[in-house]
Amino acid sequence: GFESDIDISTFEVTAMEVAPLPEDEPNNDDGMGQAVKAFYINADIDAERRLGMQAMCERLRLDCERVVPPALDAASVVECVTETGMRPFECSLALAHGQALSAIVRSRSVKALVLEDDARLNSAVSSEVARSLIHSIEDDFVMGGWCDPSCAHAYLVTPVGAEHLLQNGFAKPYAPADCMLPFFECGQAWSVAEERGGKLMYDHLHCPNGYDGDVGLFCQDRSTGHGIAYYMAEAIALAQALPSLS
Repeated sequence: GFESDIDISTFEVTAMEVAPLPEDEPNNDDGMGQAVKAFYINADIDAERRLGMQAMCERLRLDCERVVPPALDAASVVECVTETGMRPFECSLALAHGQALSAIVRSRSVKALVLEDDARLNSAVSSEVARSLIHSIEDDFVMGGWCDPSCAHAYLVTPVGAEHLLQNGFAKPYAPADCMLPFFECGQAWSVAEERGGKLMYDHLHCPNGYDGDVGLFCQDRSTGHGIAYYMAEAIALAQALPSLS
């Protein structure tokens, strides 16, 4: 696990919009004790992905909260793009990861999942087996899945692990989210992270209908891509907020 002497009072926490699942009561017990907390990142425009994520939350009996990423023309995104050269989408997503991690630090939950809205349970694993595995993990950081070429769509962290990630870049992103993870390197296969000491849920399990390098408990849903409107919004945000780059 991570060793940390981080003073979390120094973190700059970005305000987070959270929307609970459409249920009368929160899902606080999953039949194995306290339900595992999960934060899933989802933009307003991605309604189809949001429905899929809500269905998975119910299936795995997760206590899910939605994290709405900053708008592509938000001041924090413009600053990130200006300082790093990343695309607005990459900055917005990395900042949303930071929002989720800050919430985990504040909550002091035992552990929590961070999910992008295209994360889906590997169809080769039953819900019961998945829930049991998630409950059994005690490490401060474990990836839920890894992709070809790389991704940050699912991982489990403790508050200590969240502190570590914030300190290593997610508090003020300098690179895309999948390039700021411990042990895992963007564009590299799972085997490289394994050699460095990385851990992955179901590291031997290929993702059906995925690319050759897609493995793990959570796979990327490649059937519901971002709508064309999202990319149009990104282009408009670049043109309006960053005229010098247009």
